[in-house]
Amino acid sequence: MFEEMRVAEELTDFTSDQLFDDDVKGFDGSVHKDEFIYTILNKEEFTLTRGEVSNVCNLLLNINVKDEKAKIDLEQLQYSYSSYLKYYELIEARVIDLLEKFKLSIAKKLETQEEVDNLVSAIDLHSDNSKVTIKDLKIELEDRRGIVIRDTLYD
Repeated sequence: MFEEMRVAEELTDFTSDQLFDDDVKGFDGSVHKDEFIYTILNKEEFTLTRGEVSNVCNLLLNINVKDEKAKIDLEQLQYSYSSYLKYYELIEARVIDLLEKFKLSIAKKLETQEEVDNLVSAIDLHSDNSKVTIKDLKIELEDRRGIVIRDTLYD
């Protein structure tokens, strides 16, 4: 859900009127469980199933024993989302750095765009859902093309 929110161009946060104002009467920064579920399901930016949204909702519910309204505090959700964004940026920077190191090693060995395209095609043949095993990647890079990449980068 956080990833879908991150890539949504028109939605910026969970506490904004953009997300709940139209669908929730008397929006006060918290929403009832059912309103949360139906609002998320009705937004085209989110592709979660009802079961997935219900699971998210159950994780978010902070129900007071005396309070049977089952309201979700959107500020807690926004805090978690903000933490997710910071974590995403950190991971993204590390992945970009790692890919740059791979790119340097590959660029030193492959001279033409055709060689690069052949490598990409070969890796793609070994991939399943855009994932490739380290073993298959090493075979394509090191064994077949002589591109040596430090073992620590694979880890």
